[in-house]
Amino acid sequence: MKYIVIITTLLFTSVAFACSCDSPNPALEFYDSEYVFERTVISKIYAKNFQTYTVTFDISRHYKNGATPETLSFILKSESKYTNEWTSCDWSVQSDQKWLVYAYLGNDELLNFDGICSNSRRIDCYPTNDSKQKILDNGNDFVLGNYIYRHEYGFTHPKPITEIDSIIELGKKQIYKNTFAVVKMYVDKNGNLQGVINSKNYSAFKIDKIFNLPYEYNPKEKIELSEFEKEAIEVAKKIKKWEIKYHKKTGLAVAYITSIIFQYDTISMKWSYEL
Repeated sequence: MKYIVIITTLLFTSVAFACSCDSPNPALEFYDSEYVFERTVISKIYAKNFQTYTVTFDISRHYKNGATPETLSFILKSESKYTNEWTSCDWSVQSDQKWLVYAYLGNDELLNFDGICSNSRRIDCYPTNDSKQKILDNGNDFVLGNYIYRHEYGFTHPKPITEIDSIIELGKKQIYKNTFAVVKMYVDKNGNLQGVINSKNYSAFKIDKIFNLPYEYNPKEKIELSEFEKEAIEVAKKIKKWEIKYHKKTGLAVAYITSIIFQYDTISMKWSYEL
């Protein structure tokens, strides 16, 4: 019985500390970074208590901020065998490895980078593909305000200013075969609604071929919709005013896409929604 308890505990611990994260859009990570560079780790020195170590990179190529400095050092958390903190998010850097690094300033104003929830990675094991190389080569030309954003990291999460509860009461009350709809709302940088489409209209926005971000609203494609989906779009069009979306680091206001899920109860004949 003790053996079973131990296994259960280990499984529970593994789930509790599971590493779950997506790498940010590399164009946005480039924009937010202090330095973006690649090359080799020339030294790794542990602190006396072995809880941290310092790695130094000999930089062969700077993608951001010119050709200097020639070296950069980072203080990183030591491996689990030294800290006794075991998680599936563990990563480490070793001497002679070759890395692509997106370096940012932490809350302590020290340079840092992330080897797992980032586009930073070992390029001797995972070479940079063509699409990401294009972003690196053109990253200094990226203009934040030229694009339309969704749920990317580093922005505020705006909500509607227009009262939705009273608006959905205006939706038609009838028997629908389909009672579920997801609509996309296109909101400009001033918080004004500019367009509403069904979520199935995948080509409504032109996508930049280098930075992989929407830059123009162009809903020309005709999608076959149910009666409820059509009515949901008409309801959504009345939600005209939204909070402004800001980039947290710069405070710049940006245009964005947000979604609303509408449902209809055929028994009570009431609309409901979820942001």
